[in-house]
Amino acid sequence: MSLTLRARRGMLAGGAGLALLAAIYAGPARDVVQPADSARASAARERSQSGHKEDASVAPAAATDAALVRARERLSGLDRSESIRDAFAPRSWAPAPPEPAPPGPMPQTAPAPSAPAAPPLPYEYLGQLSEQGRTLVFLARGETPVMGAVGEVLDGAYRIERIAASAVEFTYLPLNTRQVLTVGVVR
Repeated sequence: MSLTLRARRGMLAGGAGLALLAAIYAGPARDVVQPADSARASAARERSQSGHKEDASVAPAAATDAALVRARERLSGLDRSESIRDAFAPRSWAPAPPEPAPPGPMPQTAPAPSAPAAPPLPYEYLGQLSEQGRTLVFLARGETPVMGAVGEVLDGAYRIERIAASAVEFTYLPLNTRQVLTVGVVR
């Protein structure tokens, strides 16, 4: 006897429907653990702590009740105030803004700019000549030769203050600062 595919499917569907009806009609299974009330669990704990012997029918239920009480205690500690997140809420991939700086001492500002300084002397010593009590100094500014005596102003910015055998002293006029050009041995 060979059944068609359609007939086999019909028999399987009918068998599944009968099994479902039987499960509904039979009601809950007797070995399913139902939640215990806290009084029964605390009584079971007291009995186990006091050392009373329990009969075999109560012992598994008491152990199960204690486990349920512990599970409820763990669950009651959870914060249920959090709302369920909206899966379709808009989200941003931008980085979070920086946190504000903690209050405290104000950051030190940059130190005040130092007083302006004179630029380095642009002259190179070439030599000097003393005649009739007057000394002339010969200098070079780059490729340009320059000659001067004490009290003269060179290039509108440098006044010659003193000419000695070992140095020539200048005053940088815009800042009124003294500068010294040391004189080396002339070869």
